Amino acid sequence: MNLYPRLIKSSLFLLISIMGCDNSKSNCRYYEGFKLYLSQVYDLDISTQGDRIFYVLPLEGCDECLQINLNLLLERNFNSSKVTIILTGANFNDIIRSKIEAIKRKYPILEDGKNLIHQFETGFGKPLLVHVKNGDCLLQLQLQIKKLKVLRNIYWIIVNVGLRSYI
Repeated sequence: MNLYPRLIKSSLFLLISIMGCDNSKSNCRYYEGFKLYLSQVYDLDISTQGDRIFYVLPLEGCDECLQINLNLLLERNFNSSKVTIILTGANFNDIIRSKIEAIKRKYPILEDGKNLIHQFETGFGKPLLVHVKNGDCLLQLQLQIKKLKVLRNIYWIIVNVGLRSYI
């Protein structure tokens, strides 16, 4: 019995439950601010990026929370041609810094050591996942630690299979 389709269906059910009944536009209400941030800080035109997932990760704050996010990125083999990690702030914990170095070898990285993201209306407060395709926001989701363990499989599906093909 193939468990993969079953995993997809149960994971998508959980994702939809987590997101609620909002349409994708309301889930992306800070997208214009996020586009402006990428444009002004990194000179990055998001409309030329095709299918892209931005994973914005604050390095300051709870070390345990950060380790969970870093472990997720290290454990899974997300399609690095689709995923860009944005690291904000700084962290001086040696264990965390070594994991960050490993992530830098695995994924494209943008660094925001001065937390410039907070100068833009992005809704950023927790790790943020923004899925963009041809300049349109498909999903913008704040990742909470309570939900992150459930989202591990969902995130893999989004990155490797594509969320829109199953909704």
